[in-house]
Amino acid sequence: MNFVFTTYSHYFLIAIVLSVIALGVVRLRANVQGKKWITLAMLAITLWNLCAMLDISSTTLGGRLIWSKIEYLGANTTAPLLLLFFLNYPSVRIRLTKFQIAMLFLLPTITITMAMTNEWHYLFWTGFTPLPGIINGYDFRHGFFYWLALAFNYSCGTITVFQIIRNAIQFRGIYRLQSITLLIFSIFPYAAGLAYSLGTNPFPGLDILPLAFSLGGLGIVICVVFMRLFNLVPVGRNVLVENMQDGLIVVNSSLQIVDINPAACRLLEPIHLRVGESIMKAGELISDHFTEKEPRVEIEWKSDPPRCLELTTNTLNDQMGNEVGIMGIIRDITELSEMRQRLQIMATHDALTGLPNRPFFYDRFDLALANAQRSNKKFCILALDLDQFKSVNDNMGHLMGDEVLLEVARRLNSTLRGVDTVARFGGDEFIILLWEINSHSDAIKVAEKLLNILRKPYQIENKQLNLSASIGIALYPDHGIEIMELIKRCDEAMYRAKESGRNTYHCAQLSKDP
Repeated sequence: MNFVFTTYSHYFLIAIVLSVIALGVVRLRANVQGKKWITLAMLAITLWNLCAMLDISSTTLGGRLIWSKIEYLGANTTAPLLLLFFLNYPSVRIRLTKFQIAMLFLLPTITITMAMTNEWHYLFWTGFTPLPGIINGYDFRHGFFYWLALAFNYSCGTITVFQIIRNAIQFRGIYRLQSITLLIFSIFPYAAGLAYSLGTNPFPGLDILPLAFSLGGLGIVICVVFMRLFNLVPVGRNVLVENMQDGLIVVNSSLQIVDINPAACRLLEPIHLRVGESIMKAGELISDHFTEKEPRVEIEWKSDPPRCLELTTNTLNDQMGNEVGIMGIIRDITELSEMRQRLQIMATHDALTGLPNRPFFYDRFDLALANAQRSNKKFCILALDLDQFKSVNDNMGHLMGDEVLLEVARRLNSTLRGVDTVARFGGDEFIILLWEINSHSDAIKVAEKLLNILRKPYQIENKQLNLSASIGIALYPDHGIEIMELIKRCDEAMYRAKESGRNTYHCAQLSKDP
């Protein structure tokens, strides 16, 4: 068998090299459902190109026929093998039994057999016409089984293209880009097959279909190596990511968004983020935590209504350990944040009046003490107790008493400064912390103001009540420096006020007083 290598022969040699590279990359790098089918498809394409090269290089018609027949072992199996691959990519769509797979290859087996035995019936090739000006160039005239094989292969190819289009529609970000890339490369064998079969081949005497399939293999190489098709295969992504309640954002090393799910778009409204945009568009509250790579942060997000969001970021590394991007998970924790606030309020505030309780008051005292020591200033504590409050509970019921306490708390808060603190210590007893009160006269002015506001009539459930209060006054550091000492002196002064006829105030005695 004699061969003459022409320009066409070198085309197929290049195609063989591309196919072998694609086969090697798939075997070494791919970890994907249907890996065996894409491996067999690349083997079929390699065999197809090898036989096509030997076919075009043969110097006799007999040699060309031999290699053409062997060539169909690859030509008639490539399309169904690629179909089986995409039925399993990115997840199993249709699970075929062994019998169904065997039936899928029944027609290719028949057509290959008809090509091998063509001299007995001439139903695959009906004749051969020499092409002028081309060394050993022939135009193969096709019979029924050739067209049957072509229809079958195009049916498999059409289903495969629909699967790729389906992926492009379903997935987002880099997954969609991968599918679109494969779709573009699938055009080459589709167009080449039509050109060859319909007699519009731009290269007379050259079977361009195996070359086109090699370009398709190159597309797989590009997706595997440069786009990490099989390293980022979105198995079950439509369920796990598209429909998840938490937001997902993936950015590359340049902080460009390569993937974002609908939940993230919804949570980050009114800002509208899209794939390909920079994460900086989300604003500093979000972008800073991608750049600084803080593992977890809570963000007060200004939306309508406002939300509290939790952002968790994780670094994405490739197989070599190189950082290739960052994944952020956004969770709406508004209800959790509100519950925490409610629990904190319950722990530090009185359940009835909403005023600070004892522990909260002690914390505020420590702040006032530190401020007084630092700035060499004084502060004041008032002990306030309602006069004859027990009679309200006894005669009108505890619900009425609670309403009175609520109104007392409201009047105290409205009278005092924002920096001051009024706490309920229990029953009808209140403790008041006045910041930066430097003299008894200033403290007395506040006490008189409080007594005046509290003695005004109370309108509760269409009933008018008249109440008054007694107040004890203690000044730091005149009457003590410890909180319990100051509270004790306040209480003593308050009881002296009650003994003096109530509805008045009394200052604590100095520690040197008898």
